[in-house]
Amino acid sequence: MAMRNRIRRIRDESHGFAPTPVIPGQFDLHVAIMCHGLNTIGALKRFIGGSRLLRPDIAIESHLTRRRLEVSVRMRGKADPVRAIYEEVYAVAIHCSLRWVTGEQFQVSWVRAAAAPAGVMTTIVSALGCPIVRGGRGVTLVYPAEAARAPVVPVKLGRWGSVVVDQFLKELKLSDRVTPGVEPVTPTTDRVREILAQERLNEPMLALRLSLSVATLRRRLDAEGANFREIVFELHRNHAAALLLTDKSVADIAADMGFSDDRSFRRACHQWFGQSPAQYRARHQETRI
Repeated sequence: MAMRNRIRRIRDESHGFAPTPVIPGQFDLHVAIMCHGLNTIGALKRFIGGSRLLRPDIAIESHLTRRRLEVSVRMRGKADPVRAIYEEVYAVAIHCSLRWVTGEQFQVSWVRAAAAPAGVMTTIVSALGCPIVRGGRGVTLVYPAEAARAPVVPVKLGRWGSVVVDQFLKELKLSDRVTPGVEPVTPTTDRVREILAQERLNEPMLALRLSLSVATLRRRLDAEGANFREIVFELHRNHAAALLLTDKSVADIAADMGFSDDRSFRRACHQWFGQSPAQYRARHQETRI
């Protein structure tokens, strides 16, 4: 509300960030364009297309995989705390728009956002009531993949000015039920990667380490677009890639990684890289040269 009031005073929806003032009402126009999509992903494509014309100072992207839908917001120009606040507000406004035009059919699984200023415990994205990863620039909202298929429902565009506030208040009430009074913790996927990078654990042992049941662990990873086997596969592949860039023999690398023999390691390399250890090393050497 404070930002909307300031826009009315200065007559610039970009709050001075854009190269030239942005006439108030541009975001409303974005939402009007969004409403012509058949589903969430269609609405996003229209929103992003309009943004490239109307708000070139903001880079907005969407990315859909088999497991998740990502929506990223990043302001062009030098990073600073004020821009970070604007990015979070803009990302939350997009989220509220998506929830409104689809009849509130889905929620954010987790968010990546810039580090909060020193001494600040929560920021605007904390209101979404989901896990938050801090670091880097911009904001990325991560939804389950099925959110992309949620159909757009009929809405009255003339009500948008008040609806954005009403929808945000609904999000606040929902987040209070999900995570009352505290900033969400780092997503399970990051914690799992951190542990497995240090220890060799099977899935039941990992769940015990996290004080979770196996079913809860699987459910949380699935909500974040990951699973135990894929994480282990990625960690082993990255570890093997790093060791193959050293002068260690294939037999020594196989032993270091816990394989029974180098033949098993060679088979794994074909799964990871689609080629033998020798071929991987040769390709790297050629690239380096």
